[in-house]
Amino acid sequence: MEEREAGVLVGGQGGIVLDPVSGAKIFVLQMIAGMGSIIGGFALGDTADNLLTWWDNYATKTNNEGQDKDSGKFDTDGTAAEYDFLYHYLTMVFGYITFGTIAAGGFWFMNNFMKVGPAKNCDLNAMSSSQINTMISQFGKVAQSKESCYENIPLMLQVMDVNKNGFIDRCEDALFQIHVVGNPEEYAVNYGNILPLSAYKYRCDQIFNPLW
Repeated sequence: MEEREAGVLVGGQGGIVLDPVSGAKIFVLQMIAGMGSIIGGFALGDTADNLLTWWDNYATKTNNEGQDKDSGKFDTDGTAAEYDFLYHYLTMVFGYITFGTIAAGGFWFMNNFMKVGPAKNCDLNAMSSSQINTMISQFGKVAQSKESCYENIPLMLQVMDVNKNGFIDRCEDALFQIHVVGNPEEYAVNYGNILPLSAYKYRCDQIFNPLW
């Protein structure tokens, strides 16, 4: 993430470090890792007392052995302890492996999927020259003032929405950055934003934010 924070400031302008969808993805992955740690840690702690102190309770029954119901013969001394030792520690080992896997698995899952990179499968030739010219013309009006932005940006966003799904995805925002802002393709694809058409006022507030 530090690399993206540094990279968005060089090689172009108007990019965004983290779009809302990627931010939500990272939040959910961190929650999964946290919940895995909580569940695994709680389960280990909750069962540790009985698993580790089991032999203390067993000490008062060391002279008790199993008895055959038909012959009445008792097992050899230590027979019960052998089986109990085997079954108990198998249960304990596999229990600890299970709970440890739950705790570590959340972090493994997070580390493997918490990645933010360039938008994939972008068609950077998706716009016709007339669409590009319309977008550039509208942005000239948008950039005049915030009030003018509120008035003219809906049309510009409709042109940007190439697939007409009501959202400006990262690839469509990359087209805007390339053809209007003049950013290199690598920068535009890597630092594109996501925006529903209904949030056009947010985009205007962003454009006229001196810190953007």
